[in-house]
Amino acid sequence: TSCTIKDMPTLDAVLDLIQPQNLPVGVHDSPQHKVWFEKGKVALKNYHGQLGVLLTAYDCFMQSSEAYSYMGIALILGAASYTPKGYDLTGLGQAVSWLDKALPHDYLQAGLIEAYLRGGFDQFEKAHSILDKLPDCLEVKMLRHTLLTQELKRTEAEGLFAELTMMVQPEQQQDLNL
Repeated sequence: TSCTIKDMPTLDAVLDLIQPQNLPVGVHDSPQHKVWFEKGKVALKNYHGQLGVLLTAYDCFMQSSEAYSYMGIALILGAASYTPKGYDLTGLGQAVSWLDKALPHDYLQAGLIEAYLRGGFDQFEKAHSILDKLPDCLEVKMLRHTLLTQELKRTEAEGLFAELTMMVQPEQQQDLNL
């Protein structure tokens, strides 16, 4: 279930979740740690504004390695940065900072996360460029589809706005701040 906008956790509340003492600092990647990272990603796919979903994903990411936990935190902050008006750039900036700490580890996962965050910044060309460098797999194809959908929605919205602006008389445009 989704929640109302007023019920969505604030970026500060999400940042408060991230406790440095819980991070698996010094823990190296292993197949088991990757499993925990993947579990966190699956949990995060159910995020629709509920803090509990972020907590579940966070708990999974903290069972992974140092690098995967950093990538997981980047994903959490990316998800929590989405608002009905678009992405909160401060939150995306925080996400990029956490992703930078994970580099250079799992090239595929880091690339997918970076492309996802670039889409949040409306840097679709850069996002597609990153995806072009990654192996051709289902996750890359799914993210490419998501980015294309975001671009199309943005383009359609801009086109609709232009059409509506043209329909409004010049004297009304001033009243509407167009």
